[in-house]
Amino acid sequence: EKLRATEEKLEEISLRLRVRQRQRELSGGSHPERKEREMELQVQALVQRAERLRQRVVRRPTTPTFAQLDRQVTEMMSTVLEEGRVRRLLLADTPSEKLSQKEVDVLLREEAQVQEVVSMFALRLERDFADYKDVTTPLLLGLYELRRGVRIVAFCAEHAPKAQAAAGEIA
Repeated sequence: EKLRATEEKLEEISLRLRVRQRQRELSGGSHPERKEREMELQVQALVQRAERLRQRVVRRPTTPTFAQLDRQVTEMMSTVLEEGRVRRLLLADTPSEKLSQKEVDVLLREEAQVQEVVSMFALRLERDFADYKDVTTPLLLGLYELRRGVRIVAFCAEHAPKAQAAAGEIA
């Protein structure tokens, strides 16, 4: 803002100075008036000030806003981490759920997709929203715990049929 104000003032004084000089030329005057010399000094001072201000201005990329963070988290929660989908993944290996090998394969593919997407999302949160650590840290903790829980359930679902078969052979 200071730079813009300085540039506007510089433009205004420069214009007034040119008008005075033109008037003097048209009236046949040969020597600049005292007011013109003062205006020339003002112009020089403003040019120097504008240059100093330009050196101070740092162009920074716009950082993501809290609204963008909220939108991305909401989108993740309504798609990949939709409650029904997560519940299905976490309850897949309960005793009441006897899964066929085909169902286990589907579960493992879905678990792998969730792991990959959640991992990418967590990296994006850390990278893009570093200024919001107070918000992203609990989110990241929750995401890592969810990934861990889904992985444990998938592991149990994958290895339960083998363990049951081995237990049947022993008995």
